[in-house]
Amino acid sequence: MTARRASVFVAVVVAAIALRAAEPAHAPLPQSKRGFTDAEIERAANALRRLQRDNAAVRAMTGGPLRESGAYVRYGDDLLAKAWIDAARAIDNIIEVYANGKAPLILVSGGYVHPNQTPYCEAIEMKESLVRDFGIPSDAILIDPHARHTTTNLLDP
Repeated sequence: MTARRASVFVAVVVAAIALRAAEPAHAPLPQSKRGFTDAEIERAANALRRLQRDNAAVRAMTGGPLRESGAYVRYGDDLLAKAWIDAARAIDNIIEVYANGKAPLILVSGGYVHPNQTPYCEAIEMKESLVRDFGIPSDAILIDPHARHTTTNLLDP
């Protein structure tokens, strides 16, 4: 995405937020849709720890490409579980901010990137999950399905 396209995209998002902010607050989300419980987060983290410990292919991935990416600087050898915990907490925060009416829209970003040649778009998958799993209205979620990673949203190719 070029810097000009990125600034236009940001301007559109800001305009949409301003328009939505002028509207009445959305209905609160049911408490049952407010994100992950601590028990759910820990259960998934433990499953990821077992997967990383017991699966040779996962160990090869986490010991090779992910280690070389620098992910271990933040997460150490408990990479999958700690990355999941951070992601789950971030999702909880996004849902809470939206549920409390502090943000009228949610923006998700991610393209057809991981794994290489995937038929799945990260932004579309995130939006579908927010709608299906957490009850966020579809029209409250904007997507940027073209990003390869965050910096591509800000820099010229």
